[in-house]
Amino acid sequence: ASYVAQHPHLRLQIPGRFGFMPLLSIQEFKADAVIGMFASPEEARPYQERGMLVLNASGLTDQVHPWVHINDRRIGEIAANGLCSYGFRNFVYVGFSDIADSSEVNEGLFSRTRRSGFKDRLQLSGLDCQTLLLKRRPFYQLSGWQRGLQQLAKRLAALPRPLGVFCVNDNAAGLVTMACRQAGLHIPEEVGIIGTDNDPLVCHAVDPSLSSIEMDSARL
Repeated sequence: ASYVAQHPHLRLQIPGRFGFMPLLSIQEFKADAVIGMFASPEEARPYQERGMLVLNASGLTDQVHPWVHINDRRIGEIAANGLCSYGFRNFVYVGFSDIADSSEVNEGLFSRTRRSGFKDRLQLSGLDCQTLLLKRRPFYQLSGWQRGLQQLAKRLAALPRPLGVFCVNDNAAGLVTMACRQAGLHIPEEVGIIGTDNDPLVCHAVDPSLSSIEMDSARL
């Protein structure tokens, strides 16, 4: 937004919940290039067919090029280094699954890559981690999020402690923090949590406040 404010010829359209939604129709949209949070090649194709350069800044797909994105693997490695430095030897990665079936196949690209970096770095030290993929939908519904939190609390309580938890983003880390409180698990004595994004709205809204990996989104 700061960059666009300094360049009046640019237009900014906030991404919609389910992907890139242009301010104008494809027929009205006249530009040399589009920087978008594209979720698939199909979303980018109409712009490419009209001769526009499409720049993909999304972590959802690496099939739209040029692709500029955060080094998700490095984020996982940083999380592993941090938790290991505090002496944790039991680990779990917490991510989201976007459809009903919580299998790793349905995990987003950026989440898979962060998890892979985390796990591979731990394996260099002879350590391993488990994976918890949360069904996203219940946590976005007023009627279901308490039940989802209870289930997460039970799953965390069943894991060996002290436990190091790396979360795909700060939203997941906030849920883990609330679930630990519900399960009577003490942070950071029994459970250490690292999120991703360093979103102040989330990190300071939970108690204790979250440790989180900051991404250089402005440089991106």
